[in-house]
Amino acid sequence: MNWKLNKLGLDFQGQLTTTLALQIFNVLRFIATFFTGVVMVKIGWSTSEVEQYELLMLLFGMVSFFWVSGGQSALLSIIASLDSKDQEASLKRIMFVVCILSFLAGIGVYIMGLYIFQLNKTLLFLLSLYTTFNIPSLFIHLKFLLKDNPKQILVFGLINFGAQFLMAAIPLIFGWNLHGIIKALIVLAVIRYVAFFLIIGVDYKIKVGSLGKKWLLLSLPLAIHMLIGISPEYVDALLIESYINQPGSYAVYKYGARELPVLVGLIGAISTVSIPLLVKKEFEGLQLLKTKVSSLANILFPCSIVLIFLGDFLFEWFYDEAYLVSADIFKIFLLIIITRFWIPHSIIIARNNNYLLVWSGILELLVNVGISFYLINDFGVIGIAIGTVVGNLIQKIFLITVVWSKYQIQPSAYMPVRLLGFWSILLILSFSVEQWMF
Repeated sequence: MNWKLNKLGLDFQGQLTTTLALQIFNVLRFIATFFTGVVMVKIGWSTSEVEQYELLMLLFGMVSFFWVSGGQSALLSIIASLDSKDQEASLKRIMFVVCILSFLAGIGVYIMGLYIFQLNKTLLFLLSLYTTFNIPSLFIHLKFLLKDNPKQILVFGLINFGAQFLMAAIPLIFGWNLHGIIKALIVLAVIRYVAFFLIIGVDYKIKVGSLGKKWLLLSLPLAIHMLIGISPEYVDALLIESYINQPGSYAVYKYGARELPVLVGLIGAISTVSIPLLVKKEFEGLQLLKTKVSSLANILFPCSIVLIFLGDFLFEWFYDEAYLVSADIFKIFLLIIITRFWIPHSIIIARNNNYLLVWSGILELLVNVGISFYLINDFGVIGIAIGTVVGNLIQKIFLITVVWSKYQIQPSAYMPVRLLGFWSILLILSFSVEQWMF
């Protein structure tokens, strides 16, 4: 059993490790989201109804993902070197700022939904409540990570994402409409909010101090980088709504525009866990990246190749024939696995040169949007998917070049270059064969 889990790159050596727990945590998040969509389709929701739900979740992501992700990475890079008492106090002070930002995000959801997407006011009010109460809970697992407590990460993930799926799936099965689903999720968000106060707590003294200011300064470029990095997703939604005048088109695109299931979660966990180690012992951190990427690549690349050939069957089985175009988009997105295993950004974050990520994000956005605009008239949603893959490729090439020239760290120091090259060529050949055959 131990050997099998090690081959999966899940860092299991007789005990539950932080890396493994965080990987499972991210996988559970994906599973909850994925199967919520499956239930919606299977109970008979039309593509237009699914699209309404997905647009609401898109709005939630627009006002939260960029600064939450940036804040999490910055927090890990500066608090890891503090002792346990200072970590606890600093975390509580920073969480006060998080609560304020969450309230502002709730207001932002309402305004953006009303004036950009022209969505229903009642739905937007409900979504703003969900946003305000839900965001602080996104930081809970970081306390367990900083304390190196993998068991608590795993238990919290199982309860948290299990509840998320059930609070959506059970009302769906009983025939509730979209308003009812969002109300059920608000109940969950309030429970999460209470858990946030019980587990982390908040320092209301508004004395953020020099460490808090440093966190804000480091978070800002990371947040801008994340915002730019996910901007293509929002631009894609606007392009589809503007240029593809078919009800449900965004839902079809959204369900196909997914990378290999669990890929982002597993790779993201490796990147997150490596940052504190890169700060303290850079050489060991680089070795950790290389070792974990090697193990994971030998499993996930073959899975991607198999999914390229099974995509049509799986989408028809999980959803229905209305989502067969989603399968074509999914196959293109599988190619992103090639660049996901390139993790130079962890080194940049550990060295606190986060502004470099902003420039790389701008480059990715320009390439992505430019190609999407160029291809959308001839290829529709497929053209948008191609733009995403190419934009990500250009961004990663830029970051690798920066790390090599600025820090004199060659790609071979943190990536198994030959192994990734072999699997990348095989994946591209498999994609080409599938397109030619079918």
